[in-house]
Order: sequence, then C-alpha cells, then structure tokens
Amino acid sequence: MREALFAVRQESLHRSKLSARDRERLVHQYVREVFDPQEPVHSYETLRVTWRELFGAGGGQQASVRSAAAVAARATGRRASTGNGRRTGRHPPT
Repeated sequence: MREALFAVRQESLHRSKLSARDRERLVHQYVREVFDPQEPVHSYETLRVTWRELFGAGGGQQASVRSAAAVAARATGRRASTGNGRRTGRHPPT
C-alpha cells in the first residue's frame, strides 16, 4: 500500500490539484495495475488519514508543493554563508 501511495504522490505533483476521492481512485487503479486485481485496498477514510500523516494536509498550490519538495531534496542542513568570509553582525569584531 505504501508503494501505491508514494507512486500516486509522485504523479499528483505534476497534475492539477486532486481531491482525496481522486487520489483514492488512483491508489485503487495503481494496485489493480501493478498487483493482483483481487488485491484488497484500504477504505477511503484509511487512505485519507494515511495520506495526511505521510504528506500533510495538501492545502497548498501544486507549484508551491513541487518547489518545497525540490528544496527538501537538495537541503543540506547548513546555513548559507554571506560569501565574503566576514561576520555580518551589528558590532565589529573585537
């Protein structure tokens, strides 16, 4: 099920905004195509809650979500420097 959720997430980043029902249908479709058509799939409510836990509420615009995902993928955890090697505080160094 996790594989299906992440696959639908990747696909939905490049689409218009999707409702939870649309995502549910895509998860069901993915499971039918990749796995056995008789494979049981969780209910709408379970998928909705799991999606929210994994990816958040999803209330942002798709372009913003894609940008945030790109930044998170490249994040190093370090702060950006000023580039000149000097401290940029209010007071000069002593």
